[in-house]
Amino acid sequence: MLAKLERPVLILNKHWNAIGTAPVFKAINLLLSKYNDGNYKAHVIDDSCAPHTWDEWSKIKEDCKENKIFTAHASYKIPEVVRLTRYDKMPRDIITFSRLNIFKRDNNTCQYCNKRPGSEELTIDHVIPKSRGGKTTWENCVLACVTCNSIKGSFLLHEVKNSKFPHGMKLLRKPIRPKFKDFAFMHVSQSWKQWLNECYWSIELENENG
Repeated sequence: MLAKLERPVLILNKHWNAIGTAPVFKAINLLLSKYNDGNYKAHVIDDSCAPHTWDEWSKIKEDCKENKIFTAHASYKIPEVVRLTRYDKMPRDIITFSRLNIFKRDNNTCQYCNKRPGSEELTIDHVIPKSRGGKTTWENCVLACVTCNSIKGSFLLHEVKNSKFPHGMKLLRKPIRPKFKDFAFMHVSQSWKQWLNECYWSIELENENG
């Protein structure tokens, strides 16, 4: 039951743009909330794009137990897409540059040997070492296992000559600044796909330079 309540629900703004996700329990809180004039703050959107208030949605029957949540007296179909009725903003395309987000971007994987030894055996490596003028930026920092980090040391990638890397070290992929949608929608349900295609992301978002 707890796992179901944590399942991500896609959140749309009033213009039907995907703006993020929320766990089921928070989505239901939105669906139950009303403005002072009595109008609901959010509606459930079904597969045909029809909106439903929570009162309407709660009457829809669902046969599959995996898609239901249960209370002491009733069961409810889990919503997958929720649309806010008045909120019209788009998220800023800014991802905080942090250790946690580097781990997330690089999928807990060493960017030199492609191994996933566990977070305690991974460290953040500067591709161009700081001692050689390298900056602490998205584009110059990657995850590296302790072994690869030790081998690389203060060398540039092409300077490394080691039995593990006889022709120099190479990155699995070029490190880049991730986009908001890459982080916000890492879990993609089949029912979300129509909301996540490029036409919904053609609006220019605000960036760090304002």
